[in-house]
Amino acid sequence: PRASDESRREMVKELGRQAENGKQRVRKIRRGAMDVVNKGKQGKLEGISKDDAFRVGKEVEAATEEVLLAFKGIVEKKQRSVMDD
Repeated sequence: PRASDESRREMVKELGRQAENGKQRVRKIRRGAMDVVNKGKQGKLEGISKDDAFRVGKEVEAATEEVLLAFKGIVEKKQRSVMDD
């Protein structure tokens, strides 16, 4: 049997909550990586130049944005799928 409109709306809300949880985890990983990068920029890490740290920082930011965009697309697609069923 088909799920009621109310239960589908509740599933979409739960998907949104889970998505936000996932985004927070990605941001936490990014924050940890950027802490290391910032230490490198300050010259506190031996064997890593400031230029390398800056470059890696940009790569971390780009990767984070890419992951969050992909994540957003997947969640929106699933939410539409739940509501269309």
